[in-house]
Amino acid sequence: MLIISALGIFSINYYIYLRFIAKSRLKRKIKLTILGLLVVLSFTLLLVRWVVRDLIGSTVFDVFAPSLCFMMVFFLTLFSVSIAADLILLPLVGFKRKKLVNPYYQTVLFLCAAALTVWGQYEGHKIPEVKEVTLKSSLIREPVKIALMSDLHITRVTDIERVKKIVAEINDLHADVIVLAGDILDDEIKHIIKTAQPLKNLRAPLGVYYVTGNHEYYLNVNDAEELIKQIGIPQLENRGVQLREDLYIAGVPDRKQGPKFMHDFDPDAALADASERQFKILVSHQPVENDSASLVLSGHTHGGQMLPFQLISPLYNSGMLSGLYGSKDRYIYISNGAGSWGPQLRVLAPYDISLVTVEPDQNGGS
Repeated sequence: MLIISALGIFSINYYIYLRFIAKSRLKRKIKLTILGLLVVLSFTLLLVRWVVRDLIGSTVFDVFAPSLCFMMVFFLTLFSVSIAADLILLPLVGFKRKKLVNPYYQTVLFLCAAALTVWGQYEGHKIPEVKEVTLKSSLIREPVKIALMSDLHITRVTDIERVKKIVAEINDLHADVIVLAGDILDDEIKHIIKTAQPLKNLRAPLGVYYVTGNHEYYLNVNDAEELIKQIGIPQLENRGVQLREDLYIAGVPDRKQGPKFMHDFDPDAALADASERQFKILVSHQPVENDSASLVLSGHTHGGQMLPFQLISPLYNSGMLSGLYGSKDRYIYISNGAGSWGPQLRVLAPYDISLVTVEPDQNGGS
């Protein structure tokens, strides 16, 4: 998947080369140098994750990787901005492509892309905002508040103070139950034991629960599960817990990576002990439709994280990207997540921690 993503990014960068560089007046050597840089940027995520960190050491890595990722995101944003602007302007210039390579017009595109990238980097270092949503259900007898955090992506370069602030922010919501919907850990466990420790301070009257995401499987899912167990957070893997007489919560492992590691994805087993008269919460890292669940809580999409993935991500998630979908006790809610994968950057997809409140509807019992 990572290689496919890198090839896709290369295709985008090659378009940038053809669109802005190939027909320019730059010398051939400079053009080839820029093309080489775009090739390197295309495989930045591969280099950063598996090669650069161990090859050059953590000190140099901390300086080198953000700069490389920033350039990668700039070119992705430039691609999105130029495509959008060209589609708007082509009819206005009589579909004459030559008018779109005007140096003044291209400078405007560069500046717009640079501004969006700088803004995205600023957003990428913020503490998540709290996003609140209220649902009504005839199955609920009294209101319940659910705090949802997904996609924290703790790595060896994650600032432990940021994790502490996020934990404090969640606790300040005074939710009845806290849900960690996968991709919380995203590195070799030996490197992130200390950084993950603040998670043990999460508190909720009805409990804190965790399911695995795809990134927990990429390195060593057994180590990830063991660390979460040591922290003291119960894992829901194809099983559930009755929280109240009217409320049941269940969880499943990541639906794509889990089965590859003999962790079956089985929503039916997870909800098997729930009553038809209970409001049933199913926690699944990747968004999934399920007729037995009253509410599916997910993450995974990052809200697209950066341009142009806001358009691509729904293609792999049943048309869903972020927020609330469905109605009448068949809801799916998707969080943008509290962290980033790859560059610490968010463009038009801000971090969030979600507070989902479920209240009795006008026909509900109490």
